[in-house]
Amino acid sequence: MIRPKPRRNRTNAPWRPRKIRLDAKGMAELRHEAFARANARCEKIKPDGITCMAPISWWSFQLHHVIKRSQGGSDELDNVLCLCRRCHAAEHPGPLWTGRKFS
Repeated sequence: MIRPKPRRNRTNAPWRPRKIRLDAKGMAELRHEAFARANARCEKIKPDGITCMAPISWWSFQLHHVIKRSQGGSDELDNVLCLCRRCHAAEHPGPLWTGRKFS
């Protein structure tokens, strides 16, 4: 008789980074903390070492994960940046969905 292999608990492995996934309320708090840290300025550091410092508002900034969530990044203040739309688009190059239908 073939039995399935028993599953081991991998969450206690010391070499695995800790992942934190926040719910909607937690993400709202994270946005508040990140915006307060940024002091209404874009936090993108360009390749030449200069920070963008473009003014951002509560409604215009975008939260960027330094280590993507899909690659094991956490929802922590140390892993997020407040970016203006232009800098966030530069971080994620490629075609974007615009909602417009092309004929």
